Amino acid sequence: MLPNAQTDAETEANPLLQPAPAPEVTAQVERSHSPPAPVAASAAGVAPAPPPTKHEARRVLRAALADWLQPGLCGGSAEAARVRERVSSSFRFADLGEKGRLYLDPRLPPDSERPVLDFLNQAEHEVGVRLGLRPARPLVFVYADQPLMKASACINEDVVAFYDGALHVVVNRTDLLASVLHEYAHHALFSAGLMGPAWAQEGIAMNIAKESWWREGRRLQALLDSPFALDEMDRAIAYKLKPEQAVAFYVQSAALVECVLRERHWSLRQLFATLSGGSRSDSVTYDIPELARRTFLSDCIAHGLNGAAHE
Repeated sequence: MLPNAQTDAETEANPLLQPAPAPEVTAQVERSHSPPAPVAASAAGVAPAPPPTKHEARRVLRAALADWLQPGLCGGSAEAARVRERVSSSFRFADLGEKGRLYLDPRLPPDSERPVLDFLNQAEHEVGVRLGLRPARPLVFVYADQPLMKASACINEDVVAFYDGALHVVVNRTDLLASVLHEYAHHALFSAGLMGPAWAQEGIAMNIAKESWWREGRRLQALLDSPFALDEMDRAIAYKLKPEQAVAFYVQSAALVECVLRERHWSLRQLFATLSGGSRSDSVTYDIPELARRTFLSDCIAHGLNGAAHE
């Protein structure tokens, strides 16, 4: 994710660059801390520590992730409606039938949507092969630059693409293919009824997009030094976190998915099927006991997580 500076001149020249009216939405993330090491029983007869509590499946309420499907990822319904109206009223609409429906930034020249449509074809193929999902094409908003997209949504300043029930991408970027793959994967998962957990949403999308930046040794070490608590990994929306928190959340999400695949000898489709099996109208319940093991990530990283991606 690369930030782009927004100048005062750009803002004055384009009324759509005026910031959204509601205050910025950011999630405060609680970092997890390792519990103290257990004290060994002594020969003097000190009672041993009690056995660990029984493992329980994790449950993620859909209400905790409700903003993910609000226009612009804005929490209030009125604010969300204003965000969508601000963009759709000024963008050019193109209904291409089975190829999709697009809202195009009026600053873009004709045929600017072609690379987006080509990459949607690739995304459909990749998601069909890796997850077995073939949803209907999503609505796509195509922006000429990142500042307008940021001004039209409740996201942090480093976000260059996002999903809120529609795909939002910036067309003039070298990472456009990865953005379309990533956001289309979210679309496929949501269309299949899988709303969470959040770490799986992001980790699966990064796996589909074949993102590898998170495998750098310094990023993995930072993960081990200060991981997010699993409760936060279940429900946080990365697009709305502060930029440095979002990067850490992506790294941990990608690592969790990769490590679960390796531990269970699963394909991505098997992970999706397991999570989908616990999807209900009000929540998602899943049971992957390895995630509760204190050394799960450190053991996985020690065995070469920074190597080739699991296919």
